[in-house]
Amino acid sequence: MKITPTTGLRIGYVIIASFALAAYCGCTKAEFNRSQLTRRRPRRSPANCATDADCNSPACAPAFCRFDQVCTRVVQDDLCTGVGEKCTIADTLEASGCLVPPPPPPAPECVTDADCNDNVGCTADACVSGKCAYTPDDGICAAVEAGATCVIGSTILPALANAPTGCHSQITAANEAQVCDDKIDCTFDAYGSDFTCKHVPQNGKCQSGYTCDVTQGCVRNPPVCTMPEALKCLD
Repeated sequence: MKITPTTGLRIGYVIIASFALAAYCGCTKAEFNRSQLTRRRPRRSPANCATDADCNSPACAPAFCRFDQVCTRVVQDDLCTGVGEKCTIADTLEASGCLVPPPPPPAPECVTDADCNDNVGCTADACVSGKCAYTPDDGICAAVEAGATCVIGSTILPALANAPTGCHSQITAANEAQVCDDKIDCTFDAYGSDFTCKHVPQNGKCQSGYTCDVTQGCVRNPPVCTMPEALKCLD
């Protein structure tokens, strides 16, 4: 290119302007030139259409093929008429359209272990992925009573909403009667599925005229008075 006084003056202006802009932005001249090259060469999306018919889109997002052969959609929520619907663009046309957005995820139940407390002394309370986890620790119970185990009723018997929790004696067929023995001879003692001892009165174990009381044992029935013997009942 032939350099004339006019072109030389223009080149000089460009060089001076480049240094000035570089100084203004706080970068070197080389960095400034690279940024300008980047701006002059914007990334283009790959061509995906030739005509508007190639741009599949739901009714709530009219689409057209741009001059650079790239589909452009204009999402318009106001075209959706259902309650709570939003214009949604998914990977496929079938999954797109006016849809009710899913509800936001629930807030975490806990953030730290300190947020979790089931008020059961034999469980380890921890926060795991935003949810409280209560793990029975038999070692805590065994330190108090040999063979005792930590029970969380809701995890063992979900149907028993009020099942007691905490340390319980290890019940087996061999020691059931001993653990639940109420020292009342006329009761049948057993361990129930709700982790409590049951004491069923058995009147047949009492002599005639006596009834089994679960707290006192065999107690005498009150006398039944007849008119000829009314005077005897006064005693």
